Amino acid sequence: MKSIILSLFLFSIPACQTTPNQVQELKTEQLDVKGQTSTGGKIAINEKRQVIIVQEDSVTDDLAVQDLINTQLMDRVLREHWSLKQCRTSLSDTRLGGSGDLQPMPDVASVLKPRDVQEEMGVDENGDLKIVRKEFLNHRLAAMKSNTKTMEKMISTLTPMVEECERRLGNARLDHGLPSERFVAQGYFTAGGTWVETRHAEHSLSDGYEISAENGKKHK
Repeated sequence: MKSIILSLFLFSIPACQTTPNQVQELKTEQLDVKGQTSTGGKIAINEKRQVIIVQEDSVTDDLAVQDLINTQLMDRVLREHWSLKQCRTSLSDTRLGGSGDLQPMPDVASVLKPRDVQEEMGVDENGDLKIVRKEFLNHRLAAMKSNTKTMEKMISTLTPMVEECERRLGNARLDHGLPSERFVAQGYFTAGGTWVETRHAEHSLSDGYEISAENGKKHK
């Protein structure tokens, strides 16, 4: 494949002291492009004859992608945290041999790095009262990427805790007259496609004993 010479802008390190958060000038480096990655990055040889991969993204795209990643991670953190709380609540129930006290839950809010936002309130040129919020873009990106790592670590901690709790809860349920798994909803679809529920799902331990008792009556 014929090589392509590409002029690429890269961040330069200024020799003199600059204002914090100031946009830096970029310099041009000659790259001999040899190929492309699946994500659009360029595989090239730089001026020092080193093979490198260069990925160029707009700041807007990078911010949007990072925001999406963090939103999905937070959703998963909250789901795992909710599952753990539900499990520990059931496991602590005295009807399953628990003490009645809920085991302390991991904190999932205060560990995230807050954004450094400046707020100003005033009247604009049209006489409208406005609140203006400002923050440095590089600070937001740094905080978001830090929170990504924090949430990934949190998920890797919560997931095995949920699995272990569910294992213990299953054994406790069996020891106290319930199936190891929670009761699921039962029903059927009509010819028109409407779902008719004949038994509701178990949402609490009380539900579990109620459904179990109803099942016992049906089999008498």
